[in-house]
Amino acid sequence: LMSLAVVVFFIQAQSPVLRRPLEVTAVNVGQGDCYYMRTPSGVHLLIDGGGDTPYWQQLGRNVGEERLVPYLRYRQVPRIDYLILSHPHEDHLFGLLSVLEHFEVGMVIDNGHEHSSPSYQRYIELITEKGIFHHVARSGDEFRLGDGITLHVLYPDRVRSTLPSAYNNNSLLLRLQYGGIRLLFTGDLETAVLYDLVQDPHLDLGAQWLKVPHHGSRGSFLDQFYQAVNPSWAVISADPNVHGHPNKEVLGFLDEYGIDWRTTREGPVTFQIWWGLLGRFTLSPS
Repeated sequence: LMSLAVVVFFIQAQSPVLRRPLEVTAVNVGQGDCYYMRTPSGVHLLIDGGGDTPYWQQLGRNVGEERLVPYLRYRQVPRIDYLILSHPHEDHLFGLLSVLEHFEVGMVIDNGHEHSSPSYQRYIELITEKGIFHHVARSGDEFRLGDGITLHVLYPDRVRSTLPSAYNNNSLLLRLQYGGIRLLFTGDLETAVLYDLVQDPHLDLGAQWLKVPHHGSRGSFLDQFYQAVNPSWAVISADPNVHGHPNKEVLGFLDEYGIDWRTTREGPVTFQIWWGLLGRFTLSPS
Protein backbone atom coordinates (compact mmCIF):
# COMPACT_ATOMS: atom_id res chain seq x y z
CA LEU A 1 0.00 0.00 0.00
CA MET A 2 1.13 3.52 -0.74
CA SER A 3 2.04 5.63 2.27
CA LEU A 4 -0.07 8.65 3.14
CA ALA A 5 2.71 10.95 1.93
CA VAL A 6 2.73 9.27 -1.49
CA VAL A 7 -1.07 9.47 -1.71
CA VAL A 8 -1.01 13.16 -0.82
CA PHE A 9 1.69 13.85 -3.43
CA PHE A 10 -0.34 12.01 -6.05
CA ILE A 11 -3.50 13.97 -5.23
CA GLN A 12 -1.65 17.28 -5.38
CA ALA A 13 -0.13 16.40 -8.73
CA GLN A 14 -3.53 15.76 -10.27
CA SER A 15 -5.15 19.12 -9.62
CA PRO A 16 -3.84 22.53 -8.52
CA VAL A 17 -7.23 23.15 -6.86
CA LEU A 18 -6.65 20.34 -4.37
CA ARG A 19 -3.50 22.06 -3.15
CA ARG A 20 -5.85 24.33 -1.22
CA PRO A 21 -7.78 23.24 1.86
CA LEU A 22 -11.40 23.70 2.77
CA GLU A 23 -11.24 26.59 5.23
CA VAL A 24 -13.81 27.17 7.94
CA THR A 25 -13.37 30.34 9.98
CA ALA A 26 -15.29 31.33 13.07
CA VAL A 27 -15.28 35.11 12.66
CA ASN A 28 -15.03 37.22 15.80
CA VAL A 29 -18.29 39.18 15.71
CA GLY A 30 -18.59 39.64 19.46
CA GLN A 31 -21.33 37.74 21.25
CA GLY A 32 -22.79 36.17 18.11
CA ASP A 33 -22.30 33.47 15.49
CA CYS A 34 -20.55 33.87 12.15
CA TYR A 35 -18.81 31.18 10.08
CA TYR A 36 -17.08 31.87 6.76
CA MET A 37 -16.08 28.97 4.50
CA ARG A 38 -14.03 28.77 1.33
CA THR A 39 -13.85 25.55 -0.66
CA PRO A 40 -10.66 24.51 -2.51
CA SER A 41 -12.11 25.66 -5.83
CA GLY A 42 -13.32 28.98 -4.44
CA VAL A 43 -16.98 28.62 -3.43
CA HIS A 44 -17.76 31.02 -0.58
CA LEU A 45 -20.31 30.32 2.17
CA LEU A 46 -21.39 32.35 5.17
CA ILE A 47 -23.43 30.92 8.03
CA ASP A 48 -24.84 33.74 10.19
CA GLY A 49 -23.34 37.20 10.57
CA GLY A 50 -23.32 38.16 14.23
CA GLY A 51 -25.17 41.24 15.34
CA ASP A 52 -25.96 43.82 17.95
CA THR A 53 -29.02 44.17 20.16
CA PRO A 54 -31.51 46.90 19.25
CA TYR A 55 -30.07 48.99 22.11
CA TRP A 56 -26.60 49.01 20.56
CA GLN A 57 -28.02 49.41 17.06
CA GLN A 58 -29.71 52.63 18.17
CA LEU A 59 -26.35 53.84 19.50
CA GLY A 60 -24.86 53.26 16.07
CA ARG A 61 -22.92 50.04 16.62
CA ASN A 62 -22.93 47.78 13.57
CA VAL A 63 -20.89 44.59 13.68
CA GLY A 64 -21.52 43.97 9.99
CA GLU A 65 -19.93 47.26 8.93
CA GLU A 66 -17.27 47.30 11.64
CA ARG A 67 -16.09 43.68 11.67
CA LEU A 68 -17.68 41.32 9.16
CA VAL A 69 -17.50 43.27 5.89
CA PRO A 70 -13.91 44.43 6.59
CA TYR A 71 -12.96 40.84 7.36
CA LEU A 72 -14.45 39.55 4.11
CA ARG A 73 -12.69 42.35 2.19
CA TYR A 74 -9.43 41.40 3.91
CA ARG A 75 -9.94 37.79 2.80
CA GLN A 76 -10.57 39.11 -0.75
CA VAL A 77 -13.98 37.47 -0.98
CA PRO A 78 -15.46 38.40 -4.39
CA ARG A 79 -19.02 37.20 -3.69
CA ILE A 80 -20.98 35.04 -1.28
CA ASP A 81 -22.31 32.01 -3.12
CA TYR A 82 -24.40 30.74 -0.19
CA LEU A 83 -25.57 33.03 2.62
CA ILE A 84 -27.21 30.99 5.37
CA LEU A 85 -29.22 32.21 8.35
CA SER A 86 -29.61 29.59 11.08
CA HIS A 87 -32.43 31.53 12.80
CA PRO A 88 -33.51 35.19 12.92
CA HIS A 89 -32.15 36.38 16.27
CA GLU A 90 -30.15 39.60 16.14
CA ASP A 91 -26.81 38.00 17.09
CA HIS A 92 -27.05 35.81 13.99
CA LEU A 93 -28.96 38.04 11.56
CA PHE A 94 -28.04 41.69 11.95
CA GLY A 95 -24.50 41.44 10.55
CA LEU A 96 -25.82 39.75 7.42
CA LEU A 97 -27.63 42.93 6.40
CA SER A 98 -24.32 44.65 5.62
CA VAL A 99 -23.16 41.61 3.65
CA LEU A 100 -26.37 41.69 1.59
CA GLU A 101 -25.85 45.40 0.98
CA HIS A 102 -22.17 45.19 -0.05
CA PHE A 103 -21.74 41.81 -1.75
CA GLU A 104 -23.23 39.90 -4.62
CA VAL A 105 -25.03 36.89 -3.13
CA GLY A 106 -25.92 33.79 -5.10
CA MET A 107 -28.45 32.17 -2.78
CA VAL A 108 -29.96 32.79 0.64
CA ILE A 109 -30.89 29.78 2.75
CA ASP A 110 -32.85 29.90 6.00
CA ASN A 111 -35.52 27.98 7.89
CA GLY A 112 -38.40 30.28 6.89
CA HIS A 113 -39.11 31.24 10.51
CA GLU A 114 -40.45 34.78 10.21
CA HIS A 115 -39.75 37.48 12.78
CA SER A 116 -41.34 40.88 13.42
CA SER A 117 -38.02 42.65 14.02
CA PRO A 118 -36.87 45.53 11.79
CA SER A 119 -33.71 43.53 11.04
CA TYR A 120 -35.72 40.62 9.66
CA GLN A 121 -37.94 42.93 7.62
CA ARG A 122 -34.85 44.58 6.12
CA TYR A 123 -33.35 41.15 5.43
CA ILE A 124 -36.41 40.16 3.37
CA GLU A 125 -36.42 43.54 1.61
CA LEU A 126 -32.78 43.17 0.55
CA ILE A 127 -33.36 39.65 -0.77
CA THR A 128 -36.35 40.88 -2.78
CA GLU A 129 -34.71 44.09 -4.02
CA LYS A 130 -31.65 42.23 -5.27
CA GLY A 131 -33.58 39.33 -6.75
CA ILE A 132 -31.60 36.77 -4.76
CA PHE A 133 -32.86 33.20 -4.87
CA HIS A 134 -34.32 32.43 -1.43
CA HIS A 135 -34.48 28.79 -0.38
CA VAL A 136 -36.38 27.67 2.73
CA ALA A 137 -34.42 24.67 3.94
CA ARG A 138 -35.88 21.45 5.28
CA SER A 139 -34.28 18.28 6.60
CA GLY A 140 -33.12 16.12 3.74
CA ASP A 141 -31.97 19.02 1.56
CA GLU A 142 -28.50 18.61 0.09
CA PHE A 143 -26.25 21.12 -1.64
CA ARG A 144 -23.27 19.96 -3.70
CA LEU A 145 -20.48 22.52 -3.45
CA GLY A 146 -17.91 20.92 -5.73
CA ASP A 147 -14.64 19.19 -4.78
CA GLY A 148 -16.75 16.37 -3.34
CA ILE A 149 -18.06 18.69 -0.60
CA THR A 150 -21.72 18.48 0.42
CA LEU A 151 -23.90 20.49 2.76
CA HIS A 152 -26.76 18.54 4.33
CA VAL A 153 -29.74 19.94 6.23
CA LEU A 154 -30.50 17.61 9.16
CA TYR A 155 -33.16 19.68 10.99
CA PRO A 156 -35.90 20.95 11.06
CA ASP A 157 -38.42 19.24 8.81
CA ARG A 158 -40.76 22.16 9.49
CA VAL A 159 -40.90 25.23 11.73
CA ARG A 160 -42.65 24.52 15.00
CA SER A 161 -43.51 27.90 16.50
CA THR A 162 -45.00 26.34 19.65
CA LEU A 163 -41.67 24.97 20.86
CA PRO A 164 -40.19 26.60 23.97
CA SER A 165 -37.50 29.09 22.88
CA ALA A 166 -38.97 28.60 19.43
CA TYR A 167 -36.44 30.67 17.47
CA ASN A 168 -33.46 28.91 19.03
CA ASN A 169 -35.06 25.48 18.78
CA ASN A 170 -35.90 25.81 15.08
CA SER A 171 -32.28 26.63 14.23
CA LEU A 172 -30.95 24.91 11.16
CA LEU A 173 -28.78 21.90 11.95
CA LEU A 174 -26.27 21.57 9.12
CA ARG A 175 -23.58 19.04 8.29
CA LEU A 176 -20.76 19.93 5.94
CA GLN A 177 -18.83 16.90 4.68
CA TYR A 178 -15.54 16.77 2.82
CA GLY A 179 -14.21 13.27 2.29
CA GLY A 180 -14.05 11.52 5.64
CA ILE A 181 -14.41 14.67 7.75
CA ARG A 182 -17.73 16.10 8.88
CA LEU A 183 -18.51 19.46 10.46
CA LEU A 184 -21.74 20.02 12.40
CA PHE A 185 -23.30 23.50 12.72
CA THR A 186 -25.91 23.66 15.47
CA GLY A 187 -27.16 27.25 15.63
CA ASP A 188 -28.68 27.90 19.06
CA LEU A 189 -30.44 24.56 19.53
CA GLU A 190 -31.26 23.85 23.16
CA THR A 191 -31.38 20.71 25.27
CA ALA A 192 -34.95 19.57 24.53
CA VAL A 193 -34.41 19.45 20.78
CA LEU A 194 -30.90 18.04 21.11
CA TYR A 195 -32.36 15.20 23.16
CA ASP A 196 -34.97 14.49 20.47
CA LEU A 197 -32.26 14.47 17.80
CA VAL A 198 -30.16 11.99 19.76
CA GLN A 199 -33.19 9.69 20.09
CA ASP A 200 -33.85 9.64 16.33
CA PRO A 201 -32.61 6.24 15.09
CA HIS A 202 -32.44 7.46 11.50
CA LEU A 203 -30.20 10.45 12.23
CA ASP A 204 -26.42 10.11 12.22
CA LEU A 205 -25.00 13.02 14.21
CA GLY A 206 -21.40 11.86 14.07
CA ALA A 207 -18.92 14.61 13.17
CA GLN A 208 -15.26 15.30 13.82
CA TRP A 209 -15.79 19.08 14.21
CA LEU A 210 -18.60 20.70 16.18
CA LYS A 211 -19.91 24.23 16.51
CA VAL A 212 -20.89 24.09 20.17
CA PRO A 213 -24.63 24.87 20.46
CA HIS A 214 -25.77 28.31 21.67
CA HIS A 215 -22.37 29.80 22.52
CA GLY A 216 -21.65 27.04 25.04
CA SER A 217 -24.62 27.86 27.26
CA ARG A 218 -25.74 25.54 30.05
CA GLY A 219 -29.22 25.40 28.52
CA SER A 220 -27.80 23.72 25.43
CA PHE A 221 -25.55 21.22 27.18
CA LEU A 222 -26.48 17.57 26.86
CA ASP A 223 -23.75 14.98 27.34
CA GLN A 224 -25.67 12.41 25.24
CA PHE A 225 -25.52 14.82 22.32
CA TYR A 226 -21.76 15.21 22.58
CA GLN A 227 -21.38 11.46 22.83
CA ALA A 228 -23.50 11.00 19.70
CA VAL A 229 -21.43 13.56 17.78
CA ASN A 230 -18.10 12.37 19.26
CA PRO A 231 -16.08 15.33 17.97
CA SER A 232 -12.31 15.73 18.02
CA TRP A 233 -12.50 19.52 17.58
CA ALA A 234 -15.00 22.13 18.75
CA VAL A 235 -15.49 25.89 18.34
CA ILE A 236 -17.48 28.19 20.61
CA SER A 237 -18.67 31.54 19.29
CA ALA A 238 -18.38 33.69 22.41
CA ASP A 239 -16.85 36.97 23.46
CA PRO A 240 -16.66 38.41 27.00
CA ASN A 241 -20.36 38.69 27.92
CA VAL A 242 -22.88 39.01 30.73
CA HIS A 243 -24.53 35.65 29.96
CA GLY A 244 -21.77 33.44 31.33
CA HIS A 245 -21.01 31.90 27.94
CA PRO A 246 -19.29 29.54 27.60
CA ASN A 247 -20.46 27.69 30.69
CA LYS A 248 -17.73 26.18 32.89
CA GLU A 249 -19.48 22.81 32.92
CA VAL A 250 -19.42 22.69 29.12
CA LEU A 251 -15.71 23.55 29.04
CA GLY A 252 -15.01 20.97 31.72
CA PHE A 253 -16.78 18.32 29.66
CA LEU A 254 -14.81 19.21 26.54
CA ASP A 255 -11.56 19.00 28.49
CA GLU A 256 -12.51 15.72 30.16
CA TYR A 257 -13.18 14.06 26.81
CA GLY A 258 -10.03 15.43 25.21
CA ILE A 259 -11.84 17.60 22.66
CA ASP A 260 -9.59 20.30 21.21
CA TRP A 261 -11.69 23.47 21.53
CA ARG A 262 -11.34 27.15 20.66
CA THR A 263 -13.39 30.31 21.22
CA THR A 264 -13.52 33.53 19.20
CA ARG A 265 -12.61 35.57 22.28
CA GLU A 266 -9.18 36.53 20.92
CA GLY A 267 -10.10 36.75 17.24
CA PRO A 268 -11.10 34.57 14.28
CA VAL A 269 -10.40 30.84 14.47
CA THR A 270 -9.69 28.92 11.25
CA PHE A 271 -9.97 25.18 10.74
CA GLN A 272 -8.54 23.58 7.60
CA ILE A 273 -9.37 20.27 5.94
CA TRP A 274 -6.84 18.96 3.43
CA TRP A 275 -8.01 16.55 0.70
CA GLY A 276 -10.91 15.39 2.87
CA LEU A 277 -8.39 13.49 5.01
CA LEU A 278 -6.63 15.76 7.48
CA GLY A 279 -8.10 18.42 9.75
CA ARG A 280 -6.33 20.99 11.91
CA PHE A 281 -6.72 24.37 13.56
CA THR A 282 -4.31 26.88 12.04
CA LEU A 283 -1.60 28.19 14.34
CA SER A 284 -2.54 31.82 13.72
CA PRO A 285 -5.84 33.55 12.88
CA SER A 286 -6.71 34.13 9.23
